[in-house]
Amino acid sequence: MRALIALLALIGFGAKVGLVPMQVWLPRAYPSTSGNVAAAMAGIALNVGIYGILRFEFMFLGIPSLWIGIFLMLWGAVTALVGILSCAVQDDLKRFIAYSS
Repeated sequence: MRALIALLALIGFGAKVGLVPMQVWLPRAYPSTSGNVAAAMAGIALNVGIYGILRFEFMFLGIPSLWIGIFLMLWGAVTALVGILSCAVQDDLKRFIAYSS
């Protein structure tokens, strides 16, 4: 039950952070905002999701299992690779920021 709760929390907070395949909202949201709001989304809102993952895993579930750490690192690596490849072909600055964050 603990592993299921941890996985569901990773999916929920991962949607906020923009982990693959839930990153589709970022490139659509950034271009529709003004410049300062896009910077705030990149700087503040995404960090809240990362803080939520860490806070939930350590405070509510205790010390996470080794598989959760390995799974999260692999998921993050795939997300970073997809973000880098998608960012390299963008010509719009706000979409570039969306994929790079």
